[in-house]
Amino acid sequence: NPDAYDSMMNYEAVVLEANQQLVAKGEEPLHLIYPANGLAVADSPLCKVDRGDDDKDEAFAEMQAHLLSKDVQEELLRLGRRTGLIGAQASTSTGGIWNADWGVDPDRAVAPVPTPASEVIREALRLYQTELRKPSLTIWVLDVSGSMEGEPLAQLKNAMTLLLDPESAQLNLLQPSARDITVVIPFSGRPKQPFIVTGIDPGETQSALDKVRGLRASGGTDLYGALAEAFKLLEPYAKQDRLDDYLPAIVAMTDGASSSDNRGVFLNYMNNLSFGRDVPVHAIAFGKADEDQLRELNDATIGRLFKAGDDLAKALRSAKGYN
Repeated sequence: NPDAYDSMMNYEAVVLEANQQLVAKGEEPLHLIYPANGLAVADSPLCKVDRGDDDKDEAFAEMQAHLLSKDVQEELLRLGRRTGLIGAQASTSTGGIWNADWGVDPDRAVAPVPTPASEVIREALRLYQTELRKPSLTIWVLDVSGSMEGEPLAQLKNAMTLLLDPESAQLNLLQPSARDITVVIPFSGRPKQPFIVTGIDPGETQSALDKVRGLRASGGTDLYGALAEAFKLLEPYAKQDRLDDYLPAIVAMTDGASSSDNRGVFLNYMNNLSFGRDVPVHAIAFGKADEDQLRELNDATIGRLFKAGDDLAKALRSAKGYN
């Protein structure tokens, strides 16, 4: 949603590429500001797994020598990539993508942030997840229609277990903070009774987990009606000016095979809400999902599509990472 923002924190090379695109469109480029202390460095070493193949060893050595050759290093530099050990060197050359008018400083020394021990990183992530981040208000819309029968429903239940079971959530850095609000809306041909977990209340969490595990697949599929119900639950927060106290999001877990009877009604309803397009509608696709249907919902807001695949925890972390 580039029209909503006028700044970003990113790698130098990414900002330089963004400026090229902005200038090509006749728009104002970004101005680079470098942090005074340690910087994050995108250091991705080129490695080869030794499988005892001499021919491949020789080919790898040739490719490595080519990439490190003077001409190629100069081309990488021209494209806005720092050359030298871990990107610690650029060049005194200016012009082109290294535009001084953009605030670019190719001669600036890069001092990478030292990586802490793994236990320190995990504790920092735990503190952020449970204490420091802005609280989230997440509504999980769960498809339990007949098309979810079998493996898709089993995957959905496993996903919600990763979220609601305290040990699993902590293991996958999905644990809630005491200020989070989690709402679960199962649906098939119509939305079912929602259930709510406030913070880390163990009774509410266990009750929600029990209800999820008891879900059965049957009936038709009206994703749009369930999403409308989710937005209705957010309306009181918006009317009381409390929605900004949270990072709100709606996450639909579905195979995306919904009836489109209420599609137009839902999109019109969402567009008429004062906050409708500010709340992302993410989707985690199960089974043989209709991705076109889901992407339309993502594009109508600022949502994203994630695939359950073989790594449910990754899909959940990706979706939760936005709120």
